[in-house]
Amino acid sequence: MTGLDCPGCGFTRAVCHALQGDLSGSIALHVAGPVAAAALVAGTVWLLTEAAADRPLAAALRHRLVYAGLWGGAGVSLVAWGVRMVAIG
Repeated sequence: MTGLDCPGCGFTRAVCHALQGDLSGSIALHVAGPVAAAALVAGTVWLLTEAAADRPLAAALRHRLVYAGLWGGAGVSLVAWGVRMVAIG
């Protein structure tokens, strides 16, 4: 609508590149891509471990990590977006 990139523009492609091992391509698309890819892998391992143990493991820690990751990711996305907007303008 505005002609401007959104704060998350390129994020999905950046995660895909990171998961395929193309870190430079990932960072070029969105600086948070490699971090999000690592979080997805770590979260998957955590949940598979919980499933294998048939019980939650450190549920309070998991809860704090998820919220820290979400707020941190939002912050990084907004900062990266601001830098892109300043560079364009």
